[in-house]
Amino acid sequence: MVKVQEVEVKAQEMEEERVKVELQEKELVRKLEERKVLVSSNMDKKEMQYWINYFARTIRYSNRIGSHANCIRVFKNNTYLHEKTKFDICWKLMRNGYTIFTECIFTDGGRADIVAINDKNAWIVEVETKKSPKEMAKKLAQKDNYPDIFDLVVIIAEDFDIDKWEL
Repeated sequence: MVKVQEVEVKAQEMEEERVKVELQEKELVRKLEERKVLVSSNMDKKEMQYWINYFARTIRYSNRIGSHANCIRVFKNNTYLHEKTKFDICWKLMRNGYTIFTECIFTDGGRADIVAINDKNAWIVEVETKKSPKEMAKKLAQKDNYPDIFDLVVIIAEDFDIDKWEL
């Protein structure tokens, strides 16, 4: 009889812990959906991991593995200027505490040059080497293929100066 009671108590404790974690997740999602900025000094490691995982779930699983966090993918189809600008941006973002993914494909479609996530921001950074209004309109129209939880930043490679770029 004692063993049955011990098992029931343990099961109840496990259920209480599961409910507690579920409530924490729901609270973080609520904050994200309201687009409130989370202040890093108030965020512990567990909350930070939920934050990163929340955004990472929008990236195709196979692409998360292929892209690796904080690894820069280079494509020979892109111009040298495009890839150099992408590298400079990634370098600065990583040096400032961002987790980056490059050439990400999202679960709902669309591909981003850079996805940058930290405890306060989640960005999609698109590097553009063509300044024509038609090309820019095409790039901005792609925003519909990106998850709404990210802010879009478009950078013109020809005009880009890493030393003047503010995060």
